Amino acid sequence: SPSALFKSVDGGNNWINIELPENCWDAIDVSMIDPSNIWICDSKHIFTSNDGGQNWEIQFYDTSKTTFINYIEMFDLNNGIAMGDYNYADDPKGPAIFLKTTDGGVSWTSVSSSTFSSLESVCFLDASTGWVVGSVGTISNTTDGGSNWTTQNSGTSNTLNSVYFVDTNNG
Repeated sequence: SPSALFKSVDGGNNWINIELPENCWDAIDVSMIDPSNIWICDSKHIFTSNDGGQNWEIQFYDTSKTTFINYIEMFDLNNGIAMGDYNYADDPKGPAIFLKTTDGGVSWTSVSSSTFSSLESVCFLDASTGWVVGSVGTISNTTDGGSNWTTQNSGTSNTLNSVYFVDTNNG
């Protein structure tokens, strides 16, 4: 069955079921700027609503670039980033793709020049600064919104499943 999306406007005391967009089967991630402006991604789409989830529109769908979008973060009404797996039908070992918007999602452009083969988790503090973790102890950091990445030493060769930073120094 499809996933569900709920919204609270009173600190979590009550929850409102928001109907997902017609073409959305599996909401993977959600980002909200305020109670009205919501973005969600499912396996192949990025959707947005500017009326609290009553109406949705598709902002991104391009299976030539990605076949599974699994992260979205909007930092304000204009700037955001999304991450998806590469189109495995074309190249099963292809890199993850980072998509960036500076116009509220009207256009999403690929920004990553790095080749991550297996990512598990993403955390962005703002439109420029973020980290990814993945297989074989991969930790990488960007300070330019995902265009360039610097590998950091994790001290392990195990898969890292999650990353979270509260500021540029503490994570």
